[in-house]
Amino acid sequence: DSAVLLGIVYVAGAATSIVNANIIDTRQFVKLTSRITVCPTGGGDYLTLNDAITGAASGQAIKLLEGTHEIGDATAIGNKVLDIYGEGKNSIIKIRDNGSSAAYGLRVTTGLTLRNLTLDGNESNTATGEFIQVYGDGSGGSTVDNVHIKDIWLTNLNAEFFEVTGTGISNLLIENVTALDNHDAPFIKILSPASCFMDNVTIKNNYVSMHDNSTAIQVHGTSSGYATHIDISNNKMDWSAGGASGKGISISEVYYFQVNNNTIKSHATAARCTFGIWVGDDCHFGQINNNVIYGCDYASIFVSGDIENSCIMGNVIQQQNDSDEQYAMYFGPADRCTIIGNSISTLGSHANSTGITLGTGSDNNVVIGNLLGDGITDSDSD
Repeated sequence: DSAVLLGIVYVAGAATSIVNANIIDTRQFVKLTSRITVCPTGGGDYLTLNDAITGAASGQAIKLLEGTHEIGDATAIGNKVLDIYGEGKNSIIKIRDNGSSAAYGLRVTTGLTLRNLTLDGNESNTATGEFIQVYGDGSGGSTVDNVHIKDIWLTNLNAEFFEVTGTGISNLLIENVTALDNHDAPFIKILSPASCFMDNVTIKNNYVSMHDNSTAIQVHGTSSGYATHIDISNNKMDWSAGGASGKGISISEVYYFQVNNNTIKSHATAARCTFGIWVGDDCHFGQINNNVIYGCDYASIFVSGDIENSCIMGNVIQQQNDSDEQYAMYFGPADRCTIIGNSISTLGSHANSTGITLGTGSDNNVVIGNLLGDGITDSDSD
């Protein structure tokens, strides 16, 4: 067979030219017959990503050579599983100038791997919605499997970077995504409809600077017990301005979850992020551990519904001195939880500011070894 050895191409005697079928790309260790290339200036299999998506077969890889690859808004990948990847930060997928109000840039209805490139939302010249939309019709049991987003740079987004709507999702990975400028909309938004499963969702090692009142990472199931094995870890998010009703991380209706080692900071002098970590109804068998939360206006960790059989440990909470935060940590209610080794060094100036509050209905919890800048308020707990 023909091969590449140390950059030298050997062509078999019977071959009359160098073609994709006779070459192995040693940088990616895949035969070019399993992938197609896109170069906006010529020299690839296609000039545009839209044409490459149309021409690709399910299971193929699409390599984007360095350059700006403009796509029309509302580009649906269709019933294909594709691996789209670039050569690094200078391989750019950019929404074309259009001024329209399309709901999405790329729509995924099966599986997708997207990696090692930049996404440019072209905010000033388009009204396109979320850049990546994972879509279903909302029917019970619908699920999109195997979506992997990794090593991505973001700039000029008009709306969400990533949204799941009308479907469940399983085996989702979002890793090493970096926003290069302030983000003016929700960052990651996953809302699973009733009777749709969400399983094995991992969101880790991402960075975003928020600039409005939105939630950075939102993972909400709708039916109790349908969202399981959620891991939101090692992310960093901050608010340089705005954020009056914003949340760092928001979860609801999830079982077997981890929200660990995240850094959530609000540097704004007014209208700071309201909640660091917000937990809704029916979140059980989880961990909220070793997060650093700074400068929230109302509560750093706020459980609005009920949380059971979970560990809240080693979190570091520090408020700005002028913050009107009422609670460093609020649980309403908590049952059979361990709240241990958390450090609350400074509380806000609000007259009702408290360190740890266990709301009415809390029972059978262990609260020990916490360093509190103010007292512990226990409404109803053993």
